[in-house]
Amino acid sequence: MTHDDDAVLVAGATGNVGGALARQLLAAGRPVRALVRPGSTRPVPAGAVAVEADLTDRAGLRRAYAGVRAAFLLAGYPDMPGILADLRAAGVERVVLLSSGCVPGGDLDNAVVRFNVVSEAAVRDSGLAWTVLRPSGFMSTPCNGWINCGPATWCANPSPTCRSPSSTRTTSPRSPPRCSGRRGTTTAVTA
Repeated sequence: MTHDDDAVLVAGATGNVGGALARQLLAAGRPVRALVRPGSTRPVPAGAVAVEADLTDRAGLRRAYAGVRAAFLLAGYPDMPGILADLRAAGVERVVLLSSGCVPGGDLDNAVVRFNVVSEAAVRDSGLAWTVLRPSGFMSTPCNGWINCGPATWCANPSPTCRSPSSTRTTSPRSPPRCSGRRGTTTAVTA
């Protein structure tokens, strides 16, 4: 298979991480095939080509692979070994998996730990060149370290108790607080 367009398939391209990755790839001049769920109305980053498919549907995914050199995938989907075999058969050369910082030393009785461990094992065993990203956390606001806990409330402590008066501060949703302190870290494991 030839890779004339050198495309990168990005799962989650309408989300926070996948969207940021797609925009960076496009800015670097790389073609992006944005994997979106069927029927999604969320826009893909400008310049990306949207391909409707679901990571739970291997047959539907196969049409997204033509001309793809690399793929960015999300952990936790039911047939990760099958998806990776299909990518390899299509001529994809590299896969990057977004996993979790909870994997090293994590309790396999925890469903989140388990689906990330299983996904990482499938990637390692795929025969593809691979990179696993293990971020320690994500924030869904314009300012890392704070999360939106409701109308006009930003929380410095991203925990289930973030609505407590001691851990919140009220600010305009249009002007999140300035960031201070330690930001999350990401560990990359590569083969």
